[in-house]
Amino acid sequence: MELATTLKKIANEINLSDFIKLRAYLEKEGRYLPECYKKPFLASSMDHFYRCWKKARDIDFEELKELSCGMEWKDLSSFLEKMDMEESIKNILSLTALYTTLVEKTPIHPLNIPLPGGEKIYERDGIYICPIKKKHEEDKNALCRFCVASPENSRKFPEKAY
Repeated sequence: MELATTLKKIANEINLSDFIKLRAYLEKEGRYLPECYKKPFLASSMDHFYRCWKKARDIDFEELKELSCGMEWKDLSSFLEKMDMEESIKNILSLTALYTTLVEKTPIHPLNIPLPGGEKIYERDGIYICPIKKKHEEDKNALCRFCVASPENSRKFPEKAY
């Protein structure tokens, strides 16, 4: 129940002006992306953030009654609290990371967002796979270690068939 209460609280603190600030932040952060990535990155990200916000606002507490998150909930929350950015932007990013990881059990990034090298997170046999996770999961400043996606070269999965 603590997770649902926290998600609802964060979602209710977010408003339209926060999404405008987030868009400006993402545009600034993405200024060095190749042109072919900028529009899809911005569109996918904003759609993803908005969808998570809308779903979190409408969370059914009964649905989440059985949800147990353990240490990952506390570790992820602690990590998100330490992010150095404007509070309104941090709220949206935190809500999205918590909702996708702990409630939906989906990757933090949307499946259709372009990643470096033209890669994308994909799903194989019901398991999410991220082709760049291996490079970032040890980075203590990256959310990758909390993401439910498995690294592409994980031994759990057969190599891609070409």
